[in-house]
Amino acid sequence: MGFLCETTASGEVRVTQLDLSNSSLTGYLSCDLARLTALTVLDLSYNEFQGSIPGCLGSLCQLEELVLEHNSLEGSIPSGVANCTGNLQILDLSDNLLSGSIPSSVGNLSSLETLDLGTNKLTGTIPSSINALCQCPWDPCRLFLVTRIPGLVAL
Repeated sequence: MGFLCETTASGEVRVTQLDLSNSSLTGYLSCDLARLTALTVLDLSYNEFQGSIPGCLGSLCQLEELVLEHNSLEGSIPSGVANCTGNLQILDLSDNLLSGSIPSSVGNLSSLETLDLGTNKLTGTIPSSINALCQCPWDPCRLFLVTRIPGLVAL
């Protein structure tokens, strides 16, 4: 638990990693998190956050890991979570109360290695754009646990 900062060439101190997992935090996720533009890791897992996932988190273009597992987040997965496609390697939204379908924009996350959406209330089909991420010759399917989502149908 904690945070990591870096100092830019101009002397500006920027938060690059924020790990507040297992901190018994409650409340709602704020768009103020999107002001931490240098974040590469945001881990708010194993807390008691509720409400929806703010779409503004999609503006965190340096983000490599977004871990929000084991909270009480509800509503749909915002398509904006996949706005910045280049860096995100881990997207873990498991063990929440998320509903609806998986946005096809998740398939644009070209660096994605781990996608865990299990233990939610998701329905529908797995978008073909996500299946396309499994077509890598060096790793036949690098997506983790996407098929253990009850209510979803693989294409």
